[in-house]
Amino acid sequence: MENKYFFVIDNNSSKSLLLKKKLNSILCKENWVENEEKSEFIFVIGGDGTFLKNVDKYSDKKIVAINGGNLGYFSSFNSKNIDSILKTIKNEKLFKNILMLNVNIDNNNYWGLNEVYICSDTTLKTNIYICHQKLELFKGTGLMVSTPMGSTAHNKNAGGAIIWQNENLIQLLEVHPITQKKYSTLKSPLILNYNSTIELINASNDFGNIIIDGKKIKDCFINKIKITTEFSHFKVCVPTTLKPYIQKLRDSFIREK
Repeated sequence: MENKYFFVIDNNSSKSLLLKKKLNSILCKENWVENEEKSEFIFVIGGDGTFLKNVDKYSDKKIVAINGGNLGYFSSFNSKNIDSILKTIKNEKLFKNILMLNVNIDNNNYWGLNEVYICSDTTLKTNIYICHQKLELFKGTGLMVSTPMGSTAHNKNAGGAIIWQNENLIQLLEVHPITQKKYSTLKSPLILNYNSTIELINASNDFGNIIIDGKKIKDCFINKIKITTEFSHFKVCVPTTLKPYIQKLRDSFIREK
C-alpha cells in the first residue's frame, strides 16, 4: 500500500498538543507517515490565528484545520469529531482554493485571507471607485474589504455581513462613517462579485494605516490602493453544504444558555 504523507502544526497549547497526539494515533494506524517535504496534507491545530500564520507557507497542499484554540471558525474538526477525520478528508470535493485579496500599493503586492483595513487616527477621506466607476467620497474612521472567510472576523465585529464561505464574493464596509446635514455616504455593507476591482484614492494629506489580516504593514496609505482577488495555491477543507456551515456559525458565535 502506498504511503500517505502528512505534517502537523500546533500552537503548543495543552489542548492543541492533546489533539495532535490523538491525530497522530489515528493516522499512524493507517500507516500514514509524517514528512513535511513530501506531505499531501497539512493539519493545523489551533485557533484562527494559528491558521492565518501558517497556511500561506504551503503551496499545492491540502490544509485541514482542527480547532485547538479559542475561536476556530476556519476549523472543520475538533475534539468531538476528530475520529471521523480520515473518512472526511478522502472526499476531494471538500477541498477548495479559497478566495484571497491582492492588495497593490505602489506596485507592491500583499495578500490577505481575511481582510484589508485602512484606517486613520484622524478623519480618513477617500475616493472609492468600483470597477473604475466612482462610488463616493468617504469620510470616517476606516474602510474594510473582506473575503467570505474574513466576513466572520473583524468585518463581523465592525457590523459587516456574513457571507457563506463557498461564495466567490467580497465585501466593502464603511467603518464609522461621518454623517452631516449636507453629507452622507452609503453606510451599508456592499457585496461585490469576486472579479470586481476596488480602488481607494486618498483625498487628504493625512496618512492612513493599512492592516492586512490583523498585521500592520510598513506602507502607509498615501496615494492609491488597488484591491483585486485571486485564488489560493493551497486547498482548504471547507463544508460544501449549508447544514455544517450553520453548525459552524452556531459553534463559533452563538450562546443560548
